[in-house]
Amino acid sequence: MKEKLQEYALIAEIISAVCIVMSLIFVGMQINQSAEETALNTKSIQAEAYQDLLTQIGAPNIVLLENPELIDIEDRVQTNSSDLTQNDINRYLPYLRTMWRHGSLAYYQYKNGIIDEHTLRSALAPTLAILRNKVPRELWERNKGLFESDYLEYIGTNLE
Repeated sequence: MKEKLQEYALIAEIISAVCIVMSLIFVGMQINQSAEETALNTKSIQAEAYQDLLTQIGAPNIVLLENPELIDIEDRVQTNSSDLTQNDINRYLPYLRTMWRHGSLAYYQYKNGIIDEHTLRSALAPTLAILRNKVPRELWERNKGLFESDYLEYIGTNLE
C-alpha cells in the first residue's frame, strides 16, 4: 500500500511538472503575442502621425493656391524683393506661422519617437527653405520666442 501511494505521489509530481511547463509555454506565447500587438500599435501610430504631417504640409499650399495676393507676396519673398509693404508682411505672417507650427509639431513627434529623423527632415524642408529668405528670416527672429528651445536649436543647426 505504501508503495502504491509512492507511485501515486510520483505520478502527481510528474503531472504537476508537466502542468507547470505547459503554463510557462502559455505565458511565453501570451507575452510574444502582446509584444507583436505593441509593435503593430506603434507602427499604426507612426503611420497616423506621418499622415497627419502630410495633411499639414498640404494646408499651407492650399492657402497659397486659394489666395492670389499671397502667391504674389510669396513670389516677392522668394526673390528677396524689397518692395514688400507692411500690409504685405501682415498678410504673409499668418502663413509663416502656420509653416513654423507645422515644423514645431513635426519636431515634437520626432522628439517623442513617433517619426524618424528622415521624416522630420522631409517635413521641415519647406519651413527651412522659406527661412533661407530675408523677410521670413527677419520675422522668424522676431517671433521665435514662441517655440521651445530644442526646436529652435534644431532649426538653427539646419539653417547653417
